[in-house]
This record gives sequence, structure tokens and C-alpha cells, in this order.
Amino acid sequence: MSVSNRFLIIFMTLILSGCYSFEKAPYTDEDLKPLSSTEFGKAVIKYASKIPDTEYTEDLKKTISGDTSVREISSDFLVTQSKEDGMWQISVMMRNNHHIMFCSMMESEINDIPKGVKVAPIQSALTGGYSVSGSENGMKNFADLLAATGPKLCISIPYADPRKTAGSSNGSASSGGDIIDTVFGTVGSVISTITSTISDLISSVLG
Repeated sequence: MSVSNRFLIIFMTLILSGCYSFEKAPYTDEDLKPLSSTEFGKAVIKYASKIPDTEYTEDLKKTISGDTSVREISSDFLVTQSKEDGMWQISVMMRNNHHIMFCSMMESEINDIPKGVKVAPIQSALTGGYSVSGSENGMKNFADLLAATGPKLCISIPYADPRKTAGSSNGSASSGGDIIDTVFGTVGSVISTITSTISDLISSVLG
């Protein structure tokens, strides 16, 4: 991996830091179901297989399978949980009428913290954020609240042409695979450009 790409990863890590980390899994097995058992989940699996294999999508694709456990908040809104460095994080899958979105939670001020939940700052100069502990039901309620109302950083996968789903008569329809290839090709190009610009800026400052 190039120096510029390493820097981008560090840069994105800093942007994504500051989220809520749960000391234990917020959802129990009873709260979850297989991704493939939901109608939305079937669509996720179908279109996720069309995502090109790149260094930017590798980790995302690893998290999507029929056995992935999800909490179904609504027919178009699913929550997943995963353990990282001994703490639990939640992520969201959601969709509108032309895009499926895979989202990471960002830090937000939650004023209405459920009873039985303790939220405390994490004393870390690198990541910051908050740790969440409490009763089983309280943790679940807080995770639901955070997923439903908190800000998110998302990767979106087009599965329909928004020009057509919006009722526009302009342009021609494209297949989901063609749109996805175009989007991720563009994303890779944009990220490379941003990375190069940042690297040049650092060299200028340090040089």
C-alpha cells in the first residue's frame, strides 16, 4: 500500500473516530435475525455481489452474507453489531427507492439517554468518543435510538436509475451493475485525487 493511501486511511480513521462503543453487545440473539431472512436483506445480498473488488470495498464486502445477523427496525432499515478491540459498534443498512446505503455511526449529542444506561467519555487522545454500559434493555434501547436518530457516514450502492425512479424522462436507464461499476470507478478516482492533494499539502508544509 502506498504512503498516500496509508495517510488516507489514517485521515479517515480520525474523521470516523468519536463514535459510541458498547461495553457489551447491545442486541441479544433474540433481537436479531439472519440478513437473508428479510426482504431488504435479500436485496442487499443481491446487489452487494455486484460491488467491484477494490481496496476501498474489501472490508465492506466481507461483512455482507446471508448469515449476517441484523436487527430489523423497519422494512428498509437494518442494524448490525460487530466487536472491535473488545468493544461493540453498530452499523446501519438502509435504502431509498434507488440506493442501498451502508453506514457507520458518527458522534452525536444524545440528550434523551434511556434509563439504566451510562455514557462516559473515552480517555484516548487518538479516538475519543464514548463508552456505553448499562442494563440489557437499556443498551438495546440506546442502540435503537442512536441508529435511528444519529448522524451517519455512508457508502451508497445504486440499484436503480434515480432519473427513472424520480419519473424523469431525461436520459436512458442503466443496469445496476453498470451504475455500480461507474460509481466505484469514480469513487476510486476521487479518493486518489484527494489523497494526492493531501500528500502534496503535507510535503509543502514539512518541506
